Amino acid sequence: MPRRDNCSSSSSSSDDDKKHCEKRGLRGHQGSCGERGPCGERGPCGCIGPQGLQGPPGIPGLQGSQGIQGPQGVQGSQGIQGPQGVQGTQGIQGPQGVQGSQGIHGPQWVQGSQGIQGPQWVQGIQGVPGENGNNGNNGIDGTNGLNGTMYSVAGAAPINGLELAEFYGMSNVDYAATIAIGAPVPFPQNGVSTGGIVRNSGSPTDFLLQDIGIYLISFIGSFNEAGQLTLWLDSNTGTFNRVINSTAGRATGANQIVGNILLQITAASSKIRIVNDSSPAALTVTPLPGGTQAGVVLLTIVRLA
Repeated sequence: MPRRDNCSSSSSSSDDDKKHCEKRGLRGHQGSCGERGPCGERGPCGCIGPQGLQGPPGIPGLQGSQGIQGPQGVQGSQGIQGPQGVQGTQGIQGPQGVQGSQGIHGPQWVQGSQGIQGPQWVQGIQGVPGENGNNGNNGIDGTNGLNGTMYSVAGAAPINGLELAEFYGMSNVDYAATIAIGAPVPFPQNGVSTGGIVRNSGSPTDFLLQDIGIYLISFIGSFNEAGQLTLWLDSNTGTFNRVINSTAGRATGANQIVGNILLQITAASSKIRIVNDSSPAALTVTPLPGGTQAGVVLLTIVRLA
């Protein structure tokens, strides 16, 4: 530390000192450093410097294990239904189809003249019922006879000019098949016959009326279904046509189909048949109508005049 003399003192020195300093000697050697004085008080903190540059990212740590799933939340309330959409416009109507051509008009049949009404028979007085006899013992069953051929020759000579014939079928043996719509009803077995009322060439369905005249034609049968039966006539022309006033039928129930027709024959050797021509379905003959015994499907023909 340099020596300090009085010549460098403040202005407080006296005038004598100033005169003394005017005669300054040579500067002596610098003395050795004195002991370090105590540290002064710490000064105030300086301002914070600017932020340093970001260091490179560290190595990623290991991924932690998945946490336990939390409980399911409470279901929210149903939202308000949205307004109904606007109805779409109706589509354009398609074009009308082409009308089919009209069918050919069938020929109109000329109605025949009304037949002459037959005579009315006087009913006789009913007799007194007799007493019921004792039932006899059942006889021994006979052997089955040979099957007869399905035809008949002309009947016996007319009795007092009356010609008649009966044809039938047993309901439990002669009608294994149904009678289709448009098919004639078969009557395969022969009953009583006189005069010229016979089968036509052995047919089970067609019958020959050899003489001109007025005939009473009756038919009856039991069937399972609702149906209608009609008389058809071939006036020796080779073609059968429906007789318009001859249809008989039933809707439902257990009653039979019964028909009675007065028919005027104007051509010799005319043929007739009974046809299932207007039923809703094929007809099934009832095997045991109303009990345990077989019935008949019956056709009766009588020449009245």
